[in-house]
Amino acid sequence: MAWLPRGVEPVSDVARARWVVEGVDPWDLSGPLRVSNFLPRRFEAYARIGHPSRDNLPEELLSTLLPALEKATSRPDKCWFCLWDGYGAWWSRSHTPHYAPGANADEIDEYWLRAREQDAILRNTPRVVMDGRSYFLFRGPMVASSMNIGTSEFPLVHSPNIWWPDDRAWCVSSEIDAYSTNVGGSRALIEELLAAPGLDTVEITPDQGMGPPYE
Repeated sequence: MAWLPRGVEPVSDVARARWVVEGVDPWDLSGPLRVSNFLPRRFEAYARIGHPSRDNLPEELLSTLLPALEKATSRPDKCWFCLWDGYGAWWSRSHTPHYAPGANADEIDEYWLRAREQDAILRNTPRVVMDGRSYFLFRGPMVASSMNIGTSEFPLVHSPNIWWPDDRAWCVSSEIDAYSTNVGGSRALIEELLAAPGLDTVEITPDQGMGPPYE
């Protein structure tokens, strides 16, 4: 995965995410999914940031969020990023081939060789498994939280679905079908997010529904 941002690497020791897996509530499909199905209940306060696109916090909103998150942790240099393993960009047969128009036969063969190698690596990569979702786990600095999950030639920049700093001071969730991002953290962090210009933020509780299209 040579296209990953500098300092970001895939992690096979998915036990690093166990506190999240064990801290969220199991899905109860007899009712709507809740914030606590994707964020642990351990935090003092929670907020929701609205955005126009599903499952991805746009870069302009992420850049507004990052300074508050950085102040709220002692480890902005070491964060953990979960990205859903179902994104088509990961898998060579799930998207249009990413070789250049006019590529010759040797270049196309080389493309498919590299694509098959990546598929094999990903198939054998351990996942963070939660109810209804499984994720690849990465480690890197907080500034790399918007990463390319495509290729160097055909980038697809995407925010993580779940991510947190090494000291677990906060946790951020951008669920794959949701038009919002939820944040759990200290009261001071949530108050700062509520007051931040440029963010459409409301305070929520872990028991609240995830909103459309879940309700």
